[in-house]
Amino acid sequence: PELVFDKGLGEIFPIRVAGNVISSQGVASMEYAIEHLGAKLLVVMGHESCGAVKAALQTPVGKSAGSYDLDNLLSAIRPNVEAHRAIASEDKSLRAPVEANVNGVACGLVKRSQIIREALIKGHLKIAPAVYSLETGKVDFWDIKKDCLPKGH
Repeated sequence: PELVFDKGLGEIFPIRVAGNVISSQGVASMEYAIEHLGAKLLVVMGHESCGAVKAALQTPVGKSAGSYDLDNLLSAIRPNVEAHRAIASEDKSLRAPVEANVNGVACGLVKRSQIIREALIKGHLKIAPAVYSLETGKVDFWDIKKDCLPKGH
């Protein structure tokens, strides 16, 4: 992330997890950055050709991906990408399912975390869904879906 955003170590607070899945540790890290470090922007960034999204689309439900934890990872991604199952074999970049997963994660963070939700309501935080292109190095941003935001925001 530091290279993508032309920042030095310590200038941003990256939290990485395959498929952008929401975990207690990841959410707590975001909440810490907001509450204690004054983070004003939360970027939920996926990348084209994401292997975790591809695995969630291609691994049949009920078939193991190889471990209990991999199965949990795919189970967390599937609800966000299920509508794109047919695309997985046609679009190698997986752009639409990656965007859908990023949107699902961004919405999930607002619903799950009171700290994130309150920071949004107070105007202290902005959430920016994004996808990184492996081919071009470009990051495309968009606004979080309106139905993810607390009422009136």
